[in-house]
Amino acid sequence: MGPEVQRRKSHFCSVCQRVVKMDMLRKGPVDDVTWLKCPDCEGIVPVLSAAIKELMGMKEEVPGTVMKNECPEYEMSGNYDVGQIFYHKIWDDYGMVLQKGKESQKGRAIMVSFLRGGLKKIVENYQSLDT
Repeated sequence: MGPEVQRRKSHFCSVCQRVVKMDMLRKGPVDDVTWLKCPDCEGIVPVLSAAIKELMGMKEEVPGTVMKNECPEYEMSGNYDVGQIFYHKIWDDYGMVLQKGKESQKGRAIMVSFLRGGLKKIVENYQSLDT
C-alpha cells in the first residue's frame, strides 16, 4: 500500500512542463524534504526546505520531477551524488541524498531523506575488508 495522500499543492512538473496540483505524499518537517506526486505523469517531486538547501549548498530547486522507473536501485557499493534520487528495494522506498560523510576504509555514511521513511543514514561505496 502506498503512502497516504495528505493534501494537494500546486508545483511545476518538469515532465509535464506546467504547474500542476500535486498530491502531497509526505510533508517533511522544516529541516527535511516534502514529497509530491504529479497526478498526470505520476512522477515524484522532492521539494527542499531552506534548511536542506543550505545543508546541500544549493541555491535553487533541484532536481525536478523524477519518474520512478528511471531511478537507479540503491546498492551499498554504489556511489551517489548529493541531490540524487534512488530506489531502495529492501525498504520499497525512494530517497534523495542530502549529505555525504567522510570516507572510511569500508565506505561512507550518507544522509538520505526517504519518501516514507524520513531521514536516515545509510552507507555508500561499501567495501568489504574480507578478501
